[in-house]
Amino acid sequence: MTFYRRKNTGGEVTATNIPENFDISSYTTKEFNLGDGKIEFITNDLELVKRSKILRKVVETSGPIVISIQDNFINQIKEHSHTLKRLQGQLKQKIEGVVDCKKFPNKNHSEQREIVSNEIKSDVKTIADVLIYLRKRILEIDAHIASFEIIHMGEEIQLDIRPHNIRNIIINILYAFEDESRGTWIKPSFQFTNELAETNKIKLDYKTVNTAFYNFFDNAIKYIKPSSDIRFFLSFQDGEFKLLITMISLRIEQEELAKIFDLRYRGKNAEKVEGLGIGMYVVKKALELNRFSIKVNPDYSHMEHFQGKQYILNQFEISGRV
Repeated sequence: MTFYRRKNTGGEVTATNIPENFDISSYTTKEFNLGDGKIEFITNDLELVKRSKILRKVVETSGPIVISIQDNFINQIKEHSHTLKRLQGQLKQKIEGVVDCKKFPNKNHSEQREIVSNEIKSDVKTIADVLIYLRKRILEIDAHIASFEIIHMGEEIQLDIRPHNIRNIIINILYAFEDESRGTWIKPSFQFTNELAETNKIKLDYKTVNTAFYNFFDNAIKYIKPSSDIRFFLSFQDGEFKLLITMISLRIEQEELAKIFDLRYRGKNAEKVEGLGIGMYVVKKALELNRFSIKVNPDYSHMEHFQGKQYILNQFEISGRV
């Protein structure tokens, strides 16, 4: 049996597969230097001990690569976990704002149901608001899980290609970003009719395209100029569609255009805005799974300043076969 223990330059153990309270006193330890610390192999495999010189070469050659992959995977899981914990906290806070959960301990199902029923009778509108809020957060959870799958599974995702009304998909996603207290923060302006979208349905996988638009608008609400709108233009020609989405949003520099859809890339004008640089990468990957493409065309002649930030007219173009 063989275990490992990774240590940083300060001697602190940063990763190990040794079970808690496991006695390794009779095991042999082999230690190897890495660029950012050391790795120890703790083993009772005599053949492995005898071949320690070979093991050293293997570790020195592949160790840094393996550790890098491991660290990257751990960071991905941490980000995934952080988002789910944030959503869990939001849901818990919303529910506890209506029903005192301290009344639930030591109560069976029927007793808890009675408590909730009394709360509903006393404030029906608040309960309705909570249910609507829960549906929005479910959409967010769905989008987050789907985004994780798109990043890590890619072409292995099973697609269900069917004709869909692209306008209905957009409206359904925009609903999730409606602000309960101030009205819709993203104000949509459709420059095409529902009849056009209904009679020219686009063949696509609903789940991945839905995820693409969710991530797109999740970025839009962070970077768009406050109280401005988003305009949608849709056209069809020779069996292809073109969807143009225009908005007044943070300036994208010319040299950034080729990087904006890269994983973890954040434009210099967006560095102070909360984010991980994942959203637009997911947008592009999700659309590519459907054989669609996306690009951004900034109009530097249309520039505005607001609250110390520089905004321009950005046009995002999504296109593909119908």
